[in-house]
Amino acid sequence: MTTSPTAPAPDVLASALAAEYAAVYAYGVVGAHVPDDRRGYVASALSSHRAARDWLRERITAAGGEPPPAAGAYEVPAVDDPTAAAELAAAVELATVPRWSAVAGVVDRIDRPYCTSTAQAAAVRAVTWGAGSEPFPGTRPTASGG
Repeated sequence: MTTSPTAPAPDVLASALAAEYAAVYAYGVVGAHVPDDRRGYVASALSSHRAARDWLRERITAAGGEPPPAAGAYEVPAVDDPTAAAELAAAVELATVPRWSAVAGVVDRIDRPYCTSTAQAAAVRAVTWGAGSEPFPGTRPTASGG
């Protein structure tokens, strides 16, 4: 629950929620195509995204809003082997990082550690799945470098 008199920006929370919905969906696909020794990691990541999704839904509701529903399905690339599954997992993790950074900028100070640790955990999972390490995970630099 927030403690400030102002509610967080609903569009920022909704954007992060959309990314979490997509991540939960994508991990269902990922889990079907990873070797048995990676399934525990998939289950852990899926659990983290479900918890993040629920946290966002609670914040939106507490602010007097109605959390947008998840889509019935999400467009994902063709996944038919462990390499493609890892690429999908890395991509969805990277997609959540900037959204959680944005959420950290609009929530109360008491909620910021959760947001930043969620962004950090997603960045670590992305690298674990094979994404390259980058200074600001999930963002794309412009041609001018900024």
